[in-house]
Amino acid sequence: LEFSWRFLLGFGAVVPLVSLYFRMQMHESESFEKVAAAREQGDHGVDMSLTVRRYAWHMLGTAGNWFLFDIVFYANGLFNGDVTSIISLGLEGRKETTMKGLLIVMMMLPGYFVGVAFINKCGRKNVQMQGYVNMIVWFGLCGFGYNYLKTHMPFMFLVVYGLTFFFSNFGPNMTTYVIPGEIFPTQAKATLHGISAASGKFGAFLGASCMPWIAGAPVTDAGIERVMIVCSVIACLGLVLTIFFTPRYGPDDLLPKEPDETVGFIKLYFQRRSTQRKWAE
Repeated sequence: LEFSWRFLLGFGAVVPLVSLYFRMQMHESESFEKVAAAREQGDHGVDMSLTVRRYAWHMLGTAGNWFLFDIVFYANGLFNGDVTSIISLGLEGRKETTMKGLLIVMMMLPGYFVGVAFINKCGRKNVQMQGYVNMIVWFGLCGFGYNYLKTHMPFMFLVVYGLTFFFSNFGPNMTTYVIPGEIFPTQAKATLHGISAASGKFGAFLGASCMPWIAGAPVTDAGIERVMIVCSVIACLGLVLTIFFTPRYGPDDLLPKEPDETVGFIKLYFQRRSTQRKWAE
């Protein structure tokens, strides 16, 4: 067991190292070179501070959603063993624990493939919203129906719990990464995507720190109920944030609309100023 976790932890460094090598062999993109040339000419259209101001509400949507989603997603990983303990597969020790964990994985993994299949057809915002709606429903059912399902339909409870992971993957777990990688212009893409990702990590830390306190020590049935209901409420907040601060866009919307743009600016419904130069006025 000690070798296993050390090997898995160390292997996690292999993929980034391989990626780093191939990245170093790549030429800079046309968009990057365009921004570099504009900066040399003193063009205010690629000014970083101006770009951040222009995309402040968009960043609230990307960073806020990543923060809220990771509270739920990473915190729930802590309770898989407690949730799956309500059923028995007739195995012993680690085999029982492993098989229960595998059941959860088998229900959540298809969400990625469904997400890949539908993210372009349905649109990023729609996928994120339906993911949150399903999380609200299934976490709410897990919370408010916990005692009944545990007593009368324990395997059904496990299926419902698995659906929360399925729609997390076919939803915010995919789109919170994709959207900030697409809507921000080249001059600020790494910075604003990085801020969004860092918000997610802070959310994961907060969820991992606070959810055990909500669940109680040791974990009780009432504690699991509270955790599921809190997760449903957080998903509801994510849905509201998505509706108001996540733009709805397609491929054509991302095409540059100004000479010095690398990505087309997509207004939120309450924004009036659209061009970078108007923001500079």
